[in-house]
Amino acid sequence: MNFPRRQFLQVAAAGGAVPALPWAVSALDYPARPVRLLVGFAAGGPLDTSARLIGQWLSKQLGQQFIIENRPGAGTNLATEAVVQANPDGYTLLECSASNAWNMTLYNNLSFDFLRDIAPVASVRRAGGITEVNPSVPATTVAEFIAYAKANPGKINMATSGPGSASHLYGELFKKMTGVNIVTVNYRSSALALPDLIGGEVQVMFDVVISSIGHIRTGKLRPLGVTTVERLQVLPDVPPIGDFVPGYEASSWDGISAPADTPPEIITTLNREVNAALADPGFKATLADLGVEPFSNSPAAFGKFIAHYTEKWGKVIRHQGGVTAGDIAQGAGTRSLQQKLALFDHLVGTAEQRDWEGDAERLGSLEVKDQLDFRRLLDWQIGRLFTLQNSTSIDADQTVRIGKTASIAHQATSRDKFSVWINRRHRMACCQRDELIRTCVEERIVADN
Repeated sequence: MNFPRRQFLQVAAAGGAVPALPWAVSALDYPARPVRLLVGFAAGGPLDTSARLIGQWLSKQLGQQFIIENRPGAGTNLATEAVVQANPDGYTLLECSASNAWNMTLYNNLSFDFLRDIAPVASVRRAGGITEVNPSVPATTVAEFIAYAKANPGKINMATSGPGSASHLYGELFKKMTGVNIVTVNYRSSALALPDLIGGEVQVMFDVVISSIGHIRTGKLRPLGVTTVERLQVLPDVPPIGDFVPGYEASSWDGISAPADTPPEIITTLNREVNAALADPGFKATLADLGVEPFSNSPAAFGKFIAHYTEKWGKVIRHQGGVTAGDIAQGAGTRSLQQKLALFDHLVGTAEQRDWEGDAERLGSLEVKDQLDFRRLLDWQIGRLFTLQNSTSIDADQTVRIGKTASIAHQATSRDKFSVWINRRHRMACCQRDELIRTCVEERIVADN
């Protein structure tokens, strides 16, 4: 994709005249009503945490509520599209992040161009990542983990917070540079992935520090290395991954953006208040405690940063093999489980042709390892249906079949963890969709409990 970098920098400069539109008239009185700040990931993750921190500050300083609205899906693309299509009046904003820059390369069929259709307002934070493992993994350093992974190809599960997320690309870059064969398991957010990492369902994650630092401090997770070039102040004893994998470096960022053509006065107001927060000792201390650093910029400087970051990571993704749009569309990381696809295809076949009782017996007879592989495949399919597709294009019949398949899985196994997982994953999938889909799945899953 050719990035309209010059156009983006012109928008970022915000130097044009105020558009002669109704919402421009009230720019000087902004905000006169509550403001929505959309987040493209589920609640509880690092982007959500950052949005809520800055949203609380803006609510206090500007006298109107900044309401955080979580709209997960398609690696933040659903939330971004909603903001692109909103009136440029300052009342619908986006908590943008590195994922938006990565998506410019990862996705070829977006209905918007992030560099053209979004105006940068204010950067908020920069953050490094952390390679963390379940304490049961016999590795205390990155070198030991690489050796362990190479000795157990295809047997280690790597959680991510979603296709195209920081944890996804950090992990894929690590896999490419080290040659390890570990299985990628995509969740919808760090908050949903971490319980399975702590519980040992997956073994490793390349998470951002902000969402994992509490679990590391309590000993629930073991840190192996940070993704930044230098050690992090919050984890001074954890070395950079680059000390063991020369050239490895990755960091993320987030900030506030708005629809293109948002009046410059509104952008200036928001930028001023965000930068005031980043200069406040108490706010800075909160960020430091979470393992991130304040990232203050003017709108123009923020725009230049995003354009440069997009170009840099576009080259990494295309030429250094992090992950491609094709990988995501096909369920990245599941290729080591191809031997189970025949079973999976059988279980999600046309409902009219299914022998549901026979399927239940076959699934119940699987070994524990095969049940876990089926879980990964089912999780991938749910992610493809509920995360990668636009909510208006979901195939209701296919959703019914997935619901029935999950119901079979729930009934066919007595393993408590397996049953809990089925229930949790489908509740999560349903919560963002309409009543039809909720009924299709919950009738077959929740009612079975």
